[in-house]
Amino acid sequence: MKFKKNMLCSTLIRHCLIVSICLFIIACGNDKTEQQDSTVTTYNFNSSNHQTLHNISDISNQPKTVIPSDIEAYRARYANFVQTLGLKNKPNIIKIQDTSNKEALALDKDFIFLRQKYHDDSKILQILSAYQCFIPDCSAIIQDTEYFYPNMTILEAYQTIIMDKYTKVLNNIDVIHEYDYVLKNKQTTTIDLQSQATLQNKKTQPYQYVKFAWENPNRLIITLSPKEEICLPYRYNSITTFIQETNGVRTKRYEKKLPTFSYPADLVQFVAQSCACAMGMGNISHIIPENLDDLSKGNLIKPDTQYCDLLDSKRKELWEKYMQDSRIITILQHEQKMYRAEYSPIVDIDSISIESQLSTQQISPNN
Repeated sequence: MKFKKNMLCSTLIRHCLIVSICLFIIACGNDKTEQQDSTVTTYNFNSSNHQTLHNISDISNQPKTVIPSDIEAYRARYANFVQTLGLKNKPNIIKIQDTSNKEALALDKDFIFLRQKYHDDSKILQILSAYQCFIPDCSAIIQDTEYFYPNMTILEAYQTIIMDKYTKVLNNIDVIHEYDYVLKNKQTTTIDLQSQATLQNKKTQPYQYVKFAWENPNRLIITLSPKEEICLPYRYNSITTFIQETNGVRTKRYEKKLPTFSYPADLVQFVAQSCACAMGMGNISHIIPENLDDLSKGNLIKPDTQYCDLLDSKRKELWEKYMQDSRIITILQHEQKMYRAEYSPIVDIDSISIESQLSTQQISPNN
């Protein structure tokens, strides 16, 4: 009997030990789970893809992003120089004509050096992207009307110009700076800037398209073409050529006059008067003569509503005279749309046929 009691006690002790061990294991498991739950997600500096989860203890041991002292020094000197020039921290309007300005030259030299030094560090390059050259095309070797970028490919030269920001190589850099991706495959590409503006809800876009044309693997031509504007009869494409040489890239920019408005003199004169009327009434913005070439200035008439009086009768005469010329009829349709914005804003000019235009009675400005 005593032996059976001892056996029972031993069995109970063993069961208690087993239960205690199980409870201990469960408790440890819960603690480990809580530790695993105490994790955070870390993200790259400039990326939408997050990295693998790390324990808090691991993250605390990771090095923090520290801006190098030479970058900090450059930023401080840049800000001080901008303030000295009285530009109120708006570097996009910096235009220094005196290339002998020592501080401007020194800052540009440091700007180029730092971009080269940290060319593999996307974080630092993102910081430097907020700055620009003080002297136009500070990264280039300027030779008369050409700009040379030593030891670069065409893509690298293009990206360098974008980083310089203040440049004479590319016209309206803000319009085309985001399209460097089309250069990588060396495929001729045309981008409709008007469609892009519509998709991006931009109210104004003065350019029709930008074209990246590869004549061969070593020659790129970038053409920026303005939107058609009947009040500016002389329009110009802005063209930049990139030529790959063994020791670098040579670039040059020039303008090419478009033949769009090679129209009869009576039409050109009529459109000029209609534009003066529209500007006088406030239907369109005033044209700044300083932005025009000599030929365009010669055709520009100052804003004045006195030119509005006889536009309807003159338009009808031109319509009858040039009815068989679709180009001129298109110009007259555009002109009338601009003119009617004041007198008949509800009229849809595009829906009016040529026949109905010819039969339309003269509209008096007083109607």
